[in-house]
Amino acid sequence: MPWSVLSTRPYHEFVVADALFQRGFNAYVPWIAGKRQARHPLFLRQLFVRCALDSVTNVMLSRIPGVPRLLTDYLGGLWTLAAEEIRSLQQLST
Repeated sequence: MPWSVLSTRPYHEFVVADALFQRGFNAYVPWIAGKRQARHPLFLRQLFVRCALDSVTNVMLSRIPGVPRLLTDYLGGLWTLAAEEIRSLQQLST
């Protein structure tokens, strides 16, 4: 199953990821270490969610506070990443 790119409001990446986990979704926010042991998102206003995307799931995702939309390409298709690309990002974040 591919990972879809989810847009968030500014500075809501980790909050939205927590809300997704609470609702049973698999979410991932690539991060980098900042000053004083703080985590900062690698991609501002974006996170990745892995789920079967259908109309019901799209509505559930859009109702999470801080989520304006799923990112799409110029043809309206969802932006997705393969699992291998997410694993590469996870290795950078460790």
